[in-house]
Amino acid sequence: MKISKKRKRTLIILAVSVLILALACIFAVLSIRGDWRFIIGEAIGIGRESIDFHKTELSSDVIMENFTLGQLLSKENVQFDQSLMLINKDYRLDGGFSPDLVDYKDSGLKVNKCIISSFSELSDHIYENFGQKLYIMSSYRTPEEQQETYDELGGDIASEKDASEHLTGLSLDVYISGYAGKAILKTEAGRYINSQCHKYGFIIRYPLFKKNITGISYEPWHIRYVGLPHSSIIYNKNITLEEYIESMEEGSFYVSGEYMITKQKGENFYLPSQAISYVISPDNTGSYIITMVL
Repeated sequence: MKISKKRKRTLIILAVSVLILALACIFAVLSIRGDWRFIIGEAIGIGRESIDFHKTELSSDVIMENFTLGQLLSKENVQFDQSLMLINKDYRLDGGFSPDLVDYKDSGLKVNKCIISSFSELSDHIYENFGQKLYIMSSYRTPEEQQETYDELGGDIASEKDASEHLTGLSLDVYISGYAGKAILKTEAGRYINSQCHKYGFIIRYPLFKKNITGISYEPWHIRYVGLPHSSIIYNKNITLEEYIESMEEGSFYVSGEYMITKQKGENFYLPSQAISYVISPDNTGSYIITMVL
């Protein structure tokens, strides 16, 4: 069908208008506040890298051995910590749980001892590269303190006392002077924490668009220690701690870079005997996650 010259002009004008509108939108995005631009980037995956994490079959040259938990804990190259515990409304802490707490740099703030070195590295990097101090607003809370927080803020922001990671000392609510809560993303340091804290073993525990899984809305100030390589796997695959732990089959072995990871139940573990190091953590779902460097 032949198109009239008038209709052609109309279509050209429409196409040019759409192009101008698209360019205007792009310009607007590029010129908006840094925090909005960062959130848009996070939503579309800017900055995330391809990361290898796959199930593997053990080769014949890997020497396997059965260990009891007691035998493992007696080895010098074995570390037992609480770094990979999953705590939420479905996997609550029982009354007998005891967190491995220490005083963070004599500040009076109690944190889980396994996060000390990694958080110090992160906070040192923030100060050295951005000239700002990274502060902890909230770390470990007693069950009573957590219940008060829940009663005050409600379930969209806080968890009940037996469903909160704050009872472990593994989670930190952090801020930059003058920038707390979501305002932390207005600073370069805050945006660095959100996109790079995985390199130090931390994740944003309640990420964007994951409330249907975590039960908690986006909290860019709430970082959670899980250790390497788990933090980088979780960040780069854009998944939650729930999804990560659920993705591992009992008794299978997974590889990510120099690390081998397995999730096993019970008090007896079938593991490579020649690993350089082992980190063992209960996951609070009835299993242990063992992270090895071979």
